[in-house]
Amino acid sequence: MTHIAVMLATLLLSLVLAATAQAEGHFTGNLTFHPVGCEDVRECYLDNTFHYVDSKGGEWEAEKGDKTDGASIPDWAQRFVGKPFDPSFIRAAVIHDHYCDRHVRKMLETHWVFYDGLLTSHVPPAKAKVMYAAILIGGPKWIDLIPGKPCKQGATCIQSVSKVRLPSEAYVATAEDAHSIIARGPQYDQPEVKAAIEKIRQKIELDPEAVSEDDILAEARKLPQNQFFFDNLNGVVINPPQNDIRQ
Repeated sequence: MTHIAVMLATLLLSLVLAATAQAEGHFTGNLTFHPVGCEDVRECYLDNTFHYVDSKGGEWEAEKGDKTDGASIPDWAQRFVGKPFDPSFIRAAVIHDHYCDRHVRKMLETHWVFYDGLLTSHVPPAKAKVMYAAILIGGPKWIDLIPGKPCKQGATCIQSVSKVRLPSEAYVATAEDAHSIIARGPQYDQPEVKAAIEKIRQKIELDPEAVSEDDILAEARKLPQNQFFFDNLNGVVINPPQNDIRQ
């Protein structure tokens, strides 16, 4: 091989390695908790601010003093997933907790970063997919409430908060950045949720490569209590009621 050929081969290898490095996320910071023994009661607080840059270059941060209960793993699922403060996935869980509690980023984006963080933490892909599926199927849900144009005098508002038919257990709230959302807490212990998670777990463990992220999302959409959120991923536009309009 000529000197030029060697140089070209070395350059090509460097580019491949660089691309690979860019395709993986990375955590920054020392993740420790207080008080001592908090993991046993699932009520811990971060000693330091903790950062994550995902595989797409997005930046995420859990702040010093944040409260976390570890990964949201119900008791019945711990036999095949692990304990909530398992070192292999606690870093991804802490980042995920921060944004689930504050609702400042989109639901799907927030749940996806948990999956991305699991892969960065070298959780086996099949297990990461099972955990991602569980979050999408039974985890917390939220979408934005988007202010629409005021109704004209004498006109009928097309939609207002009072006219939005919310699914069971959903509520209107305010996110940390002060925008309005419709949210619902996790439902891991509901029988139909447990059945759906178990069904896709078996599929993933049988052939992980055959179950894509889109397949997981499709399974999450099938549950009736999830449809409202997945059907309105871009938010629900609402008009202020007539009595809120200045005359």
